[in-house]
Amino acid sequence: AKGLRWWVEFEEQEEEEEDGDNRGLQDVAEEDANDAEEESGEDPNGTKTCSSIDASLYADYIVAGSDQCLETKAMYHSDCCYTFPTNACSLCGERTLLWATEVEYDGKPVSCGVADNILNTEDESSPACTTTRDALSESCCFDKCKLCDNEQLAWDYVIDYYNDTSKTCGDIEAIFAANEIKSDSDMCSAT
Repeated sequence: AKGLRWWVEFEEQEEEEEDGDNRGLQDVAEEDANDAEEESGEDPNGTKTCSSIDASLYADYIVAGSDQCLETKAMYHSDCCYTFPTNACSLCGERTLLWATEVEYDGKPVSCGVADNILNTEDESSPACTTTRDALSESCCFDKCKLCDNEQLAWDYVIDYYNDTSKTCGDIEAIFAANEIKSDSDMCSAT
C-alpha cells in the first residue's frame, strides 16, 4: 500500500514572454490565477502540494490509465508517494502530541502534528526518526495526566466533577490533554 506525502510543495515557475499588449506572460498568468483562484482552490502564488494535485485529479474526473493521469503520475509519483513502513515512526510514542505547537522542521515552520505526519513515513529505526524525535520531542510531546495508568478507561462513565457539574471520564481525559496537565503535576495528583 502507498501513502501520500500531502505536505510536499512544488513551486511553479512560468517563463516570461511578451504577449500582444506588452504585458509579460507572468502578468497575464497572475491575473488569470487571481480570477480562477476561487474556482480551482490553488494558491495564488503558484504553490502546489501533492494533496492539491491528488485532489485535482479527482475533481477533474481524470480517469485512471488516461494520458493525463499517467503524465501526472510520472511527474509527481516519486516525490508524492511512499510505501508505508512496517514500524512507522511516531514523534511522541506513548507520550501526548501537542498537535498545534509550532516548530521548525527541515527549515520550515510547521505544527508538531504535521511533523508527526511526516515522520510517519519513516521507519522507527531510521536515523531521520531518531534525529527528529531528539530535536522536537521536548517541544512537541508531554506526559499527560491519565485517570487510569495501566487500566482501561471507562470513556462514557459519568462522574461528579468540580462545581456540581457532571463529566464523563473521556471528557476529563480531553481536559487533561487540552490544558496540558502533566502526569507529575499537582493538578494530576488532586484529580
